[in-house]
Parts: sequence; C-alpha cells; structure tokens
Amino acid sequence: MFKSLRCWAAALFILNIACSSSEPEPTGPRPGDFVEGWPQKIQDQPVQFVPLASGGVIGRGQPYVNSRNVRGVVELVRYSVGETGLSQTVLLDGAVATQGAIGLDGQQRVLTAIGNVEGAFWLRVCRTHASEGTPDATFGEGGCVSFTDMRYGNVDNIIALPSGAMLLSMGGGVPDLVQLTSEGARDSSFGTDGIRRDLGSVNSISVQSDGRILVSLGGIGASPPGKLIRLLSSGDLDTSFGQGGEIPGVGLTLHVAADDTFLARNGESLFAYRADGTPDLTFGTNGSVNIKEVTGTTASPFGIRAFTRDSSGRIYVTAGFGTEDSGFGGLLVRLTPSGALDPEFQVRTGEGTRISSVGSALAIGADGKLWTLMSLVGADPIPTSLVLIHP
Repeated sequence: MFKSLRCWAAALFILNIACSSSEPEPTGPRPGDFVEGWPQKIQDQPVQFVPLASGGVIGRGQPYVNSRNVRGVVELVRYSVGETGLSQTVLLDGAVATQGAIGLDGQQRVLTAIGNVEGAFWLRVCRTHASEGTPDATFGEGGCVSFTDMRYGNVDNIIALPSGAMLLSMGGGVPDLVQLTSEGARDSSFGTDGIRRDLGSVNSISVQSDGRILVSLGGIGASPPGKLIRLLSSGDLDTSFGQGGEIPGVGLTLHVAADDTFLARNGESLFAYRADGTPDLTFGTNGSVNIKEVTGTTASPFGIRAFTRDSSGRIYVTAGFGTEDSGFGGLLVRLTPSGALDPEFQVRTGEGTRISSVGSALAIGADGKLWTLMSLVGADPIPTSLVLIHP
C-alpha cells in the first residue's frame, strides 16, 4: 500500500511540474516594436519613401507652393541603417531635386522631374543611380532631358514601366500624361507623340506587369465624380477593364501587387480588385474595408494617410484623426490579406504615451521593416521623427 502511495505521489509530482511549466517569454522583437534606438530625429520630414533593394529608402520632402501654385524644389535624401546607426545622404549634394513624386526603375535608378517653372513653362526629367548617387549618363545628356515645346504643368507622379520607359502625370498644363523612352525621348508609341490630353485631373498612376496603366481621375466630391480607368500601353482606353474601361467612384491612391491585383483608397476605406478590375469579394465586406470602423476609431475627421502591401499580401495602413480641440491622434495597423485587423501587430509606444500624428511616407524596406514618420505625446513625448518598426 505504501509503495502504491509513493508511486502516486511521484506521478503527481511529475504532473505538477509539467502543468506548472509555462512557455518561455519571447525574447526577440515583436511585430510593431520600434527597432532599438528608434525613433530618430531628422532635419527633413519626407512625404514619400521609395524602398531600395540594397536596404534603406530614398525620401522626398514636401515642396513649398506659392500663391500661383508654383512649387519649389526639394532635395532627395537616402536613409540607411549601418553599424553606427542611421545614415543620411543627400543625393549629389542637392543637385538631384524634384517638385513632385519620385520613382524607381528595375535597375535602381531614381526618376525625378521638374515642371511648371514660373515664367518659362518647361519640363526637365532626370535619372540617377540610387546606390552611387551619380547621374545616369545613358539617359538624355548627362542624365537629364528637357522639353520646351508646350506648356507643361506641375509634375505629380512619375513611374517606371516594364518596357524601361517612364510615365509622368501633371496638372495645370497642356498634357495630362507624358511618356518617355528609356533613353529620354518622347515615346511615339504612346498617345500622340508620347502625350495624352483631356483626361482630367490625375490623382495617381500605376502600372501592371503587362504594361497596362491604371489612372486615378478626380476624387470624392469632384465634378464629374472620380473614377479609375485603365489604358493600354498605346495610351488607348482598355475597354476590357471594369465597366467599359473604368470603375466609377473609385480612385485616389493605388497600390498594384506582383500578381496585378490592386488596392484603391477612397475616404476612410480600402477597396480590393482583381487584375481585370472586378471587385475581390474575399476582401473585407464585398471587397472593401472601412479602416475607421475596423480599428474602432470614433474621432472625426478621419483620413487614411498611406498604405502599402508586403509580399505576403498583408496591408499596412497609417491614418490620422481628430481636431485641435478634441486632440489629434494617429495609428499604424496591419490587415491580413482578407482585410481583417491583425492583432499580432501592435505599435507599442509605452505606458501613458500615444501616437499623435503619422506621416504620409510609408514603405517596407528590403528586410521587411517599416519606415514612416510619427510623433508621440504623453509621458514620453517625441516630436515628429523617423521610425523603423519590426514587421
């Protein structure tokens, strides 16, 4: 009997050890944690980041706009992380400048443009090697080309095309879209001598892998209402897309994935589409997700600042909300590919501290980490600074 009791006691002791053992606490960074040593205070406050294959990002600042809607130029800065921490390098000591968005082609060359110079309406486009920060001598003359044959406007967007060409959108001038060859000449295979007119107000442009071009026109409350159209590589309307070549009422910012599916932002919501322009009904509710609702935000006004998608289909979104009277706030969240809020990803600002603002610059680096700008208020306040966040 005593032997039996001793056996039971031993069994219970072993069982108690097994049950009381807990999983070890995670020792590595969690999704949403700041990289150690960050945020970092920087002189400029970029409004766009372009990620580099070698690591880091190129940042573009916000140009000054005068009362006549003429923009100033801004320098481009390469931000990278080395053994000594954050490195900031101005490309070509400020000789590379732009007035609007920047692009990056498959050979890691930065695309920039300047237009609508007061008193002399002309267009100047440059291509620069991102790694060395040197002009690309194979493009135009010394890495730049200039055009003075018509009234060009403010350059709002510039993207690289699969063919090696580049496409620009602009406002306030004669052309809406201008396409240049990889050597810098106007591309006669697009539109009329590389020009498309009469499209209206272009918000953004993106390209699919086969060279077809998505163009966001107008916007919420615009007259006529905003819409998304798709052009063939020739510049003609692609009537196989959406409803006769367009998707009414959808536009603003676009993001095209490697499989040519794409996301569009309108107001508080993201909309997901298949490559042919039909809604992706597996995403959110009937193909859309209201970010304000899914995050449980009650403050108004609420606006999405930026969004991007990683190679796994997960979507990162920044948004700002509130007023000066009620207090400003910001958020950075991650959605699953199906549009659900991902609880695993949480930005941890520390007890008694919250996000008061987020930037419109958001990019996923080559190592998967997130680059953006953020300010914090509360127990440990931080002015607008550059942040690097674990995915």
